[in-house]
Amino acid sequence: MLKDLHDRSTLSVLRSRGWAGPLPCLTPDHAATLASHVRTLDWKPQAAWSKDLAVRDRWIWDLASSEKILRDVRPLLGEDIILWGSSVVAREPGQAHAWHSDIEVWDAQETDAVSVWIGLEATSQASSLRFIDGSHRAGISVQEAAVDLTSDARTGEALLRLAQARWGDEAALSTADAWDGAMLMFAGGTWHGSLNTQSEGTRFALLLQFARADLRIRQPDWSQLNWSFRFDDSVQPPVLCVSGDPDIASQAGNRVVSPPSASPRSMWDSSQSLASLRPQVHAWHSPLAIAPGGGWQPTAFFEGYTQGLRKISSHASSLTPGDSPHIPHHHDDEEFLVMLSGEADLHFGDGPDDPSPELVRVKPGDFVFYPAFAEHAISCPDDATEPAQYLMFRWNASAAWGDEVSEPMVRQKPRNINDYYPATGSGFASRLIEEGPTTCLSLLHMHASTVEQGSGYPSHEDEYDVAIVLLEGAVETLGKRVQAPAVLFHPAGTSHGLQAVSESPARYMVLEFHHAADPDLPPPRQVSLLRRHLQDWWQRCRPPQSHRPR
Repeated sequence: MLKDLHDRSTLSVLRSRGWAGPLPCLTPDHAATLASHVRTLDWKPQAAWSKDLAVRDRWIWDLASSEKILRDVRPLLGEDIILWGSSVVAREPGQAHAWHSDIEVWDAQETDAVSVWIGLEATSQASSLRFIDGSHRAGISVQEAAVDLTSDARTGEALLRLAQARWGDEAALSTADAWDGAMLMFAGGTWHGSLNTQSEGTRFALLLQFARADLRIRQPDWSQLNWSFRFDDSVQPPVLCVSGDPDIASQAGNRVVSPPSASPRSMWDSSQSLASLRPQVHAWHSPLAIAPGGGWQPTAFFEGYTQGLRKISSHASSLTPGDSPHIPHHHDDEEFLVMLSGEADLHFGDGPDDPSPELVRVKPGDFVFYPAFAEHAISCPDDATEPAQYLMFRWNASAAWGDEVSEPMVRQKPRNINDYYPATGSGFASRLIEEGPTTCLSLLHMHASTVEQGSGYPSHEDEYDVAIVLLEGAVETLGKRVQAPAVLFHPAGTSHGLQAVSESPARYMVLEFHHAADPDLPPPRQVSLLRRHLQDWWQRCRPPQSHRPR
């Protein structure tokens, strides 16, 4: 009932004055996360078509094609909708976004094209969009109406006088009182502009531009931004079908392209696409190999995607004294580090230009979670007597933009896994380390386990991906004896069990990656019938053991 009232109210207001809002869209935390994300993207401001972020970036596509956005767009445009523009608009204090009508849809009404503007950072009434109410029905662009005015003279007040002279006192000048995470909607032909009058803080906003699928989008001639408009039909802007039948858009003369891949390219070789992951077992001899002549030497264990993770990889690295694998940087992946041997310094900053990043020394057994967009680096101290060796997990998934979830986990001070192992004497015991939502996961769960010889848990399947870092002892799993150090990975829906087989207890750390299955990822490859048969036979032959306590 309330949603129906919301839909009718938004629709009525937009049809009446040409724009509606502000409407709640993203939580403040998600707006901040998206602001960090768009900073990692190439905006291509000088490109022939600079409104293609959703074509190139999966997170932008996910938001633009989400029901959170489309539920307000469909009542205006119908079921068959294209996304023809997606861009970031940044305005520094004192900087204006000149009054204009979007050339591609300058004569469009609210049933033809609708733009969605989402404030991401430093958004307030002082930095928000301004509109001339009713201008979407004028049938004339700002550029034509103000053709006799210089750019400096095209103020909101001057344009209001022009509008009132054309269609009377119904015209009004409005400023939206928006905030970070708020959404504004406006018809394609609505006159709009902005001026960031804040004393500090660059305002970032995401602009998503939608149209009926049968409306042809043409490339403007960027050398002629004033009236009369010209178009360059030698270039066809890429459009994405976000709802309905893409053939309708193609028949209208639009160039419909596919959304960006749900699963990205390999982090080790960008020419390689990722494959779905099978259960993984990787053991190595300690210490790890060292790079000839010194430096960073990674040892890749696995990389791919699962039902819900668009990518996950694991590798162990060796880093010689005085060296670092990269400068401080950030990305939209989440990471988890476990120190294996030696010592390292972790560098955490507020941004790439932070003059005094936090320096944290980590030792064997220390572990730390890196949230998405954390500015970080790692180095081996100059005075270290041995290389730093560490294990990394790195993953990504669809961000839950706008969903009402608990505040995501943040980076904490490193902790040591040895402080969490349960005492021996009970056969099998586990102890919770931490659990909570992240930007990419509904829940990241971590616990430590101690398992004595002959104990373990039976074969079973989980609805989430599981990684196990075996740091002491030996276990038998998937028909193999595995000696520490080792990393095991069990994708959701694959059968796995474990039994300790060494005289000394097996000790390991578990990470559970809870997530919703991603419908855009190909179905995972199943465990072969032969492997499943061998697993079942192994379980029948060994004494029954209880599963770990939750």
